[in-house]
Amino acid sequence: MSPVELRRPASPRSRKETSAPCSTTSDDTLHIPIVPLERVTGEDGNEYDFADDCESTVGCGEYLRLNYITRPLEACNIVIKKDARSIKKYKEGKSSQIQIALGFLFDFSDPECPRVSLRPQKAGEYLTLVQSLAKEMEGSKTVSYKTLEGVAHRLSYASQVVQRGRIYTSGLHAALGMSKDKRSAFVIGWMQRNVKFWLRFFTEGPPPVRLILNPPNLSREESPFTDASTSWGCGGFFCSSGTCYWFMEEWTPEERNLIEITKDEGGIGINYLELVTVLFLLEASGTRLDGKSFSFYIDNQVSVDVLLSSRARQAKMSLVLELIDVVMTRRQHNVYWDWIDTISNHLSDCLSRNALDEFTRDLVSTYGEHNFVQIEVPPHTRDISALVKRATENIELLRLL
Repeated sequence: MSPVELRRPASPRSRKETSAPCSTTSDDTLHIPIVPLERVTGEDGNEYDFADDCESTVGCGEYLRLNYITRPLEACNIVIKKDARSIKKYKEGKSSQIQIALGFLFDFSDPECPRVSLRPQKAGEYLTLVQSLAKEMEGSKTVSYKTLEGVAHRLSYASQVVQRGRIYTSGLHAALGMSKDKRSAFVIGWMQRNVKFWLRFFTEGPPPVRLILNPPNLSREESPFTDASTSWGCGGFFCSSGTCYWFMEEWTPEERNLIEITKDEGGIGINYLELVTVLFLLEASGTRLDGKSFSFYIDNQVSVDVLLSSRARQAKMSLVLELIDVVMTRRQHNVYWDWIDTISNHLSDCLSRNALDEFTRDLVSTYGEHNFVQIEVPPHTRDISALVKRATENIELLRLL
């Protein structure tokens, strides 16, 4: 079966390539096996609901979403290899709508919204494994390395079809990495949070996820921008219907102390500050971005990489990722994380430097007249010191910071 053929566009830094299966040729053509995309108009003028005759593979939807889907297909030089026989078979209803590939269940019953999920049998098996691990963890400081390793590998597999599921495997792998004898592993708070997530996830029944998400429905002007500095504080904003919603926060003396000390001593750096500022804005936005699909602009490449990969090697940053996931799930956000250079992020930079007058003047100069409404970061989210303490509640975890 032939794959969809894509001509690789010039890729900006904001688009991080994922590990989706793909291959390249000498003419720089990118071959990516992919499932139905959107309704496509062919060179013959006819409309097709999908790129047919393609092999479904895990991760391909995420690859396209992060690299291509925010721009028109023509701008990406995407070439759809059509197969008339397969298209005819599909339109006659003779094609299989439910398929199993790579151990996952692919559902093409809605060609405009194909979904993928774990098979019910696998989900049941994984629930039993996680329950056994949770029972072994009760009242114990260590668990069997072999047991934890088996669960971690299976959950890493399952996380491929769980939205942002990789966030909840990092603590398991961190605990494995801390083991010295490879016979037992410490029960750390990071790992406990991961296990609680998977217990709840499998108990409630793993929902299918879309293979390809909708492109942003908010313009750049309406999209959020954030920035953080080590000198003063952080800030961010977004606009909607002639109103600019903004916030800025100055670091407290306790937070300044965390910024000044080294990571080995339990401190926090600019990458953490940039990431937690994203959480601040999502929480402070209230219901204004609920159900929206939008780009989110950040001028820190590490934060963008962490958000795109849904994985952090440090306990403190991983907890922030978990909290961001909770907000996005609760408010049904579909976010495209975009890197933006510091000069282009000037407005947010003003807020992180306590230059409010400069911010309001330059925003009006850039976007026209706006009303300005200050939004508040909830106190429980704003307390960085409490977040750091929660992430490092186990003394054994200090070596990972």
